[in-house]
Amino acid sequence: MTWGAARMGLHDLKGADRMLDLALQANPDSSAAYGLWSEAKRLEGDQAAADRLHQKAQESAATFENYSEVGALYFHLSWRDNEPVIRSEFANPDVVKFH
Repeated sequence: MTWGAARMGLHDLKGADRMLDLALQANPDSSAAYGLWSEAKRLEGDQAAADRLHQKAQESAATFENYSEVGALYFHLSWRDNEPVIRSEFANPDVVKFH
């Protein structure tokens, strides 16, 4: 997913598409990956795919997120120049416990 955001930042939307597809193969319930892929599709001009992926992100928000980067649990991956880090709109638990 991080690699996909990096490809978006480099304006390589085809590369981002491949990386986000791989991210969802690894974790098919990742709301953050679906959300990011939705953004990539909007940039490509594919509004229908973007809407479908955003809806999937909303549906997946109730599932447990298993991130390799803990920060992605709470923050949207910023990929635009000078874009601030913002809180993710998906699956932000009130309490996090590590075992």
